[in-house]
Amino acid sequence: MSPVLEAGYLRSADGMLFYVKRRAPEPAHGCVLVIPPFAEEMNKSRRMIALVARSLANRGFTTILPDLVGTGDSLGDFATATGESWEENLADVCDWCEASGHRVSAILAIRLGAAIALRAVDKGRMPSLKTTVLWQPVFDGRRYLTQFLRLRVAAGLTGESKESTNDLHARLAKGETIEVAGYEVSSRLAAYVQALTVPATLPQRLGAVTWFDVVRQDGAVQPLWASALCEAARADGRCVHYESVVGEQYWNTVAISTLPELIDRTVEAFLEDRPGA
Repeated sequence: MSPVLEAGYLRSADGMLFYVKRRAPEPAHGCVLVIPPFAEEMNKSRRMIALVARSLANRGFTTILPDLVGTGDSLGDFATATGESWEENLADVCDWCEASGHRVSAILAIRLGAAIALRAVDKGRMPSLKTTVLWQPVFDGRRYLTQFLRLRVAAGLTGESKESTNDLHARLAKGETIEVAGYEVSSRLAAYVQALTVPATLPQRLGAVTWFDVVRQDGAVQPLWASALCEAARADGRCVHYESVVGEQYWNTVAISTLPELIDRTVEAFLEDRPGA
């Protein structure tokens, strides 16, 4: 039997959320909630998400991918979306899954989605998890927002009006909404992203954590901040496993790209009980 593909809308406090669910033909395991990355990175990652969801369903996991309010095919506008509403969306998706008999027991959080997931878990808006997998997590919100604003700066280099990222940060701080690469970023959303910082440790409610980074070549060293976070979590008794995968940054390529090794190793991470080393 093949996995059952289901798509539709579920009710959230901020509006109707579009979702795609893949139900395992033989549900031997729990439900994996996929927490998507930010803005255009989500579109570039959809193929990877679909492939890993299909692989997980074939191994007995049900997966659900929601479009958070104001994104994708969900209702609402990106310009009015807030990080707090996205956290509430995750809580509502978990409640909906449990009511439909597919309790969320694991998450796959991608890029900035990892920071949003950690905040939601830490606030008790999501259930305690057995397994968490992170794909290239982003925790430095201000740096990430600056990199995103550079897309607008680069697009305006050929025009008469020159902007800098400092100019854009200042406009956002004054309450303006700024268009960046087709996305209307409000001052409230910008403030939320900027407030995201590297946590002191990883919450116990995440369960066993496997962290994947995509690197350009073998032998790449884990960034110092990431290594320190993993070590702090292990010192607190967390089970944390770090791996690097050589390949292209699928979330940032011009053409849609995939990384089969990352998909295979992700499925293994959900299937295995990782030692805390």
